[in-house]
Amino acid sequence: MTADEPQDALGALEEALAAQLAALRQGRLEDAAALGRRAGDALEEARRSGLEPSPAQAVRIERLYKSLSLAVAQKIDENAARRRHLRRGRKARRSYGADS
Repeated sequence: MTADEPQDALGALEEALAAQLAALRQGRLEDAAALGRRAGDALEEARRSGLEPSPAQAVRIERLYKSLSLAVAQKIDENAARRRHLRRGRKARRSYGADS
């Protein structure tokens, strides 16, 4: 292990979170899930190394995490709205006898 590997783990975490946020905002959910696994691996590596982020890096990671959490919540709300819309459409079709 080189001296830069722990720092690389924190950098990789920050990069993965930023890429995951971008993927979510673009609707690329499969990519976002893969990036989430990569971020988890980078976080685990950083924890194993015992390295603490610099104050500036900690702020950046925290902001990315909060933005990511909001983006996930927004996608959940969007999907719930789509499901409600579909249920209303199915209900309307049944009431008109379209599913006979």
